[in-house]
Amino acid sequence: MKFLAFFAFFLTVTLVFGEDPPLDPCYQEKVNCFLPELEVGRTTYLRGIEYCENACRSLEDCKWFTWREAEDFNVCYFLSGCPMPMNGDEYTSGDIEECQE
Repeated sequence: MKFLAFFAFFLTVTLVFGEDPPLDPCYQEKVNCFLPELEVGRTTYLRGIEYCENACRSLEDCKWFTWREAEDFNVCYFLSGCPMPMNGDEYTSGDIEECQE
């Protein structure tokens, strides 16, 4: 019985204080690929970068995405490429062909 109580306590602590699931290794932190001429579309209604990646997959011309995470609101940019990556603290970009499905 004590073992069961300990296991339940351990499971609760792990769920509450556990780490977030690992992000896809294709995510390039602090990289901004957005250029207006490369934009296929954008949205501000996604909950996280994983949703941005998956939305890009659903668009025929989307090859790259850039996720801007800021205090005011998040933006997901769908892009046809990333020929000139720039530094940006609030940006993360990814090449769909390198991302895990």
